[in-house]
Amino acid sequence: GCPENGPAIAIDARNRVHVVWPTLVAGSTPESEPTMALFYAVSANGEQFTPRRQIPTEGVPRHVQIALTARGDVVVAWDEQANGERRVALARATADSGGSTVFTRQAMGDVTASYPVIATTPDGIVAAWTSGRAESIVRVERVPD
Repeated sequence: GCPENGPAIAIDARNRVHVVWPTLVAGSTPESEPTMALFYAVSANGEQFTPRRQIPTEGVPRHVQIALTARGDVVVAWDEQANGERRVALARATADSGGSTVFTRQAMGDVTASYPVIATTPDGIVAAWTSGRAESIVRVERVPD
């Protein structure tokens, strides 16, 4: 993977390997340019992975991070570029009625922001990122459950 924009990995309490990564995908029409998309997969043995699941983004995703809560929830953070701005987004995984993993995206503020990091605490998740035009301000937030 790209050292600037590579994958992120986490191991849960059952030793399952969770991986999230950005990758180039074909455009939505034959005439459109390829674009970056964000994907997730999990493995029980570290060798065979589930089919990749696309994580919803609203722009070009970069600098992905992953964390697992004490309950085993998967949380992913990244920055995305759209309309000339970068912002931080977060997605949580839930299982749909068929047991498939589905991610729900939420924006983390409405200011220019990039390079998120996330960490778990005994009762939730903490997210931090740089923000502002000069990208010199670090913002830290507790992410509500």
